[in-house]
Amino acid sequence: MRIKSIDFLRGIAILLVLCRHMEYTAVTHLIGWCGVDLFFVLSGFLVSGLLFKEYKENNNLQPLLFLIRRGFKIYPMFWGVLIIIIVTHYFTGFGTSKQALMAELLFYQNYSTHTLLSTTWSLAVEEHFYILLIAGVSLAVKYNVLLNSRGFHYVVGSVLLFCLLARIVTSIVHPQYNFLVHYAPTHLRIDALTFGVILAYNYHFNAVWFTLFFNRYRYYIIAAVVVFLAPVFLYDAHTVYMRTIGFSFVYLGFGGLISLMLCVSQVSITLQKILSKHLYSLVSTIGYYSYAIYLFHTQIVIGLAKLGNYVSIVTTNNHVQFGCYLLLSILSGTALTYLIERPALATRQYYFAAGTNLSLRWRIQWPYVPQVQFA
Repeated sequence: MRIKSIDFLRGIAILLVLCRHMEYTAVTHLIGWCGVDLFFVLSGFLVSGLLFKEYKENNNLQPLLFLIRRGFKIYPMFWGVLIIIIVTHYFTGFGTSKQALMAELLFYQNYSTHTLLSTTWSLAVEEHFYILLIAGVSLAVKYNVLLNSRGFHYVVGSVLLFCLLARIVTSIVHPQYNFLVHYAPTHLRIDALTFGVILAYNYHFNAVWFTLFFNRYRYYIIAAVVVFLAPVFLYDAHTVYMRTIGFSFVYLGFGGLISLMLCVSQVSITLQKILSKHLYSLVSTIGYYSYAIYLFHTQIVIGLAKLGNYVSIVTTNNHVQFGCYLLLSILSGTALTYLIERPALATRQYYFAAGTNLSLRWRIQWPYVPQVQFA
């Protein structure tokens, strides 16, 4: 079951990213980088929430099933976009280096100078997070400590502290900003996803307290969200402030915003009144297609730059250029979702539905071909 407010936040996140990678105004370009951080917190919340929900329903986990299901969500779209890029490079004579392809396929592109897609560094962070998450939660279930709330928060909180200290030390040792040193590494950025795990844990295991807390203190939390997120309008991601304590404040701000959207109905209602229901729904719909848009939108930037050599208005008129970029990014993401992601998810649902007994599924039903539904 999809949560519209979460899709709305996904839509906001992808629009921020789009604004970052093609400048429309100085402000939208400045703040656009934090869209990835919003994606991180959302991903940590949603993916860990799937594990917590499974444990609550079955009193157990199937780690292999979890990884297979995540694979059907992530890999088909990712591989599809890689194939498009490789084919495009072949016919344009650009070429594809083996180092870049290996970095993408093995998900270490956030530590490599060779990549095919400038955006997949964040996908690598998330892939590393999934492995650590399933390992950590599985161990917690095995030793019956998952429901030890205090212990859970101590362990997960230590990850937040480690990443913060690692960013500070890195900035001291390497004062000159470097993307692969200060911004992209998993060990410096995984705390945003981990904070999403903290939110999901309390949302699923301490639901009454969690909802009451955010309703009772909503005005203070709204003020805190504004304070934590305000610096993104002042500081770029490469500044010393942001690449040390700033990232921590950003995920705290987004975590508060996500919790408010989930727990305080007035927040979503107020947003719909401010934006109008139609615009709110439009942004939510864009959020549904955000994964494909995120993977492919940089190719739209490249395509428009080449088109500008023949149609001058594309590059000389900022409104036309950004409008085309926005529209084509959303349309291409929508098309890829229908062509690749939805058939993949239909296949996943047929073979590996939540709660599936893997041994029985492979032995009895694997030879059959699923009826893929595109509705």
